[in-house]
Amino acid sequence: MFFIRLALIALKVVMFLESFTRFSTESIKNEFYTDLITCLKDDIHVEGTTAHFIYANKMGI
Repeated sequence: MFFIRLALIALKVVMFLESFTRFSTESIKNEFYTDLITCLKDDIHVEGTTAHFIYANKMGI
């Protein structure tokens, strides 16, 4: 049972990592960098800004 559970965890990790292959390293870096430097003050509307959401169907195991 332990090895089956371990194999399922490994498969989920591989699937998670493969989901990022469609994004370039530069694109991911820029996404996180702009999140750090974007000042929103008291409003979330920033002219010319596009929001991208990355989410999973299930979280955890």
